[in-house]
Amino acid sequence: MVDGRDVNNFEIRQYTHQCSYQKYHTVYTIYLETSDSKIETKYNQGTQMKENNIESIAQCITNLIGVNSTINRLLIELDKS
Repeated sequence: MVDGRDVNNFEIRQYTHQCSYQKYHTVYTIYLETSDSKIETKYNQGTQMKENNIESIAQCITNLIGVNSTINRLLIELDKS
């Protein structure tokens, strides 16, 4: 529970596709699901440089930004919509 709301799911997702220049591009999103709504927002994107980018993002959120802060930001976005 964050800010009086039940959080059912919180994920970092990775989507990778190959463009016409034979490079792989990766988009990382953060997905949040509460009991009454859900949101998925772009977190980072770019050319895939190494395979453990998702672990680096998870460490950054956990150690620097904070999971609670990230969830609160997503809840604010949900309230705006």
